[in-house]
Amino acid sequence: MKQQCFDLDILYVDITEISRTLADSPGALATDNLHPSASQYMQWVDAILPGVLGILME
Repeated sequence: MKQQCFDLDILYVDITEISRTLADSPGALATDNLHPSASQYMQWVDAILPGVLGILME
């Protein structure tokens, strides 16, 4: 995926590392214990936002 995005000049942000870092920590998952929590989504947004803003400012 990363290489394909690079080849097509598409922003790629690896959010997998964020999820792995959180692992089984409290609050990493929603109450269903299956989906990411709002907190985890916010961390993803924090990682993605600078790249998106960079594209928008071009």
